[in-house]
Amino acid sequence: MKLIAHRGNTEDRYGENTKEAILSALEKEYIAGIETDVRMTYDQKLVLNHNLTIDHTSNGHGFVALTPLKELQKYQFGTKKNPTKIAVLEDVLNNIHSDKILLLELKHETDVYDTYLKQVYKVIKKYSYLNIYLCSFHYELIKTMKELHPEIKCGIIIGPLLNQNKDYKVFDFLVLEQRLTIPKTEQEIFLWTVNKSIPKGNVQYLITDVPEKLAKDLGDLH
Repeated sequence: MKLIAHRGNTEDRYGENTKEAILSALEKEYIAGIETDVRMTYDQKLVLNHNLTIDHTSNGHGFVALTPLKELQKYQFGTKKNPTKIAVLEDVLNNIHSDKILLLELKHETDVYDTYLKQVYKVIKKYSYLNIYLCSFHYELIKTMKELHPEIKCGIIIGPLLNQNKDYKVFDFLVLEQRLTIPKTEQEIFLWTVNKSIPKGNVQYLITDVPEKLAKDLGDLH
């Protein structure tokens, strides 16, 4: 099993989904990749933020989708000791020189997603040399991305009350909530969010907030 740093977290000094957290995580030998969340701003720029709003991750307030990037960049993200600006997807990708997994969760809550998918593809096609995986809770969105661009690795996120009865055979990989039964499949499986103990089963990747702890449990870190 290999470890994926959830939102770039490495039990380090940087805030979640920040450029600094992601680049720092990718430098660690025991981390096989990172997971991060991609949202579109009011002016159709792609930034990294988990929630609908920036209230939790910055000293500002407001919805990402209703705020232009220039306005978002006025606020401080990260931590008090290491504040930073909101991470722009393209800027982050442009600074990555690694073949490690970049698991990008596409966050878009409406069924009007054509522009969003076009913007995502516009950015990631410039970085085809990177090991990019796209996933989403939004079944139709990620299915459409796979149909439009079959060369891109796409996966569905499956939770206790979400997407369990959907056809997931069209995807390259699955992202499963850790309490679910692991299906028999040839697809790669990512398990989330694993923070306490190493699970059993045919799982290739563990998405975790505590990669250093799990690396020690796996014997990958001494």
